[in-house]
Amino acid sequence: MRVVGGSWGLAMCNKVRAGGSLALLTCVLVLAVPVLAQGTEAVTSPPTLDPDQLRRASFHEGLAAVRMGEKYGYVDPLGRVAIAPRFDYANIFSEGLARVVVDGLSGYVDRSGAIVIGPRFERAYKFSEGLARVCAPPRQPSLLFRIARLVGYEDFHAYPCGYIDRTGKLVIDYQYLPATGFQGGHARVTTLDGRVGHIDRSGEFVAMRDGEREE
Repeated sequence: MRVVGGSWGLAMCNKVRAGGSLALLTCVLVLAVPVLAQGTEAVTSPPTLDPDQLRRASFHEGLAAVRMGEKYGYVDPLGRVAIAPRFDYANIFSEGLARVVVDGLSGYVDRSGAIVIGPRFERAYKFSEGLARVCAPPRQPSLLFRIARLVGYEDFHAYPCGYIDRTGKLVIDYQYLPATGFQGGHARVTTLDGRVGHIDRSGEFVAMRDGEREE
């Protein structure tokens, strides 16, 4: 708030001195009202973190996702709020990004709290080696899947998965169920027709030999 005052305010009051004490008093009160109002403005207390909650927090890349009130945010190791609580759920940071949930959909934020990939995924996981696994309802759902949805049951484990890059672009299509994150340049997947194998970052699939299935 900008408060009228300083040399300009004093000059204004000096001009009205000729009007007598009442005019001068009125001028002073006019200048003082904004200052007094500042002292009566409501102060919003910052979110607080229970000490036990801080001890239990899991820190990754210097920040931990914690619940504060009804929402999730992030704190630093000293318990200071680094990202204000405004998410329905929040996950750990990995490769500079963290998955957050808003209105039931997952997206990603950076360490400043800015949303860099908007919430639009039914299921999503942390980034590893530059890619994150995301899952969506099947394009050709089975009869059982459709019936379950009609009665209000949602089996998220029946969602095929693909992979996005750090811009949110889908670079490997939703065609694996289940699938893992990337490690060592490969991710273990099962195709929708039941073949088990690995894919590389380009999405090329290599089927496992029988002896590899128990790794």
